[in-house]
Amino acid sequence: MEDLARLRRELHKKIQNKLYSLNFCTHEGIVEDFKRTFLWDNFRIETSKSLDVAGLDKVAIAVESVTTKTVINALLLRFNKYVSPSDVQRCTPKQIDKIKAIAVYRLGMSNEGMFEYFGKSVNRKTHLFNLTISEADHIIKRLERWEAKESQKKRSA
Repeated sequence: MEDLARLRRELHKKIQNKLYSLNFCTHEGIVEDFKRTFLWDNFRIETSKSLDVAGLDKVAIAVESVTTKTVINALLLRFNKYVSPSDVQRCTPKQIDKIKAIAVYRLGMSNEGMFEYFGKSVNRKTHLFNLTISEADHIIKRLERWEAKESQKKRSA
């Protein structure tokens, strides 16, 4: 039984690593949605708990052949919460640099404060490199509005 649980965890990590290598965000919601869709489409099962050791090995091998098109089709066509690829793809280095520039250097936030702000902005526990493109855009807009308010306060004071 413990062996099956370990194999399921390894499968989850393998899917997470594959999504990361294809430049997709790897927060739990996206990983779980993709895993369930992938298992249903390819093996006609709903969860990995339905598999034995041989089945988990087959799924692990099948995960290696996943492509960007497979992921986008699995997530965008099945789930209403993902409207465009920017809802599942990982944010760009430019977005990360812009977030850091505004939050840390202009607004003077600490790293802990910045990550806490991210969590409140996207309603989940997150870190800088695990944001989607649309989430990063949302955070940038919020930070820019906050920065504008702060500069307006300084000018009026």
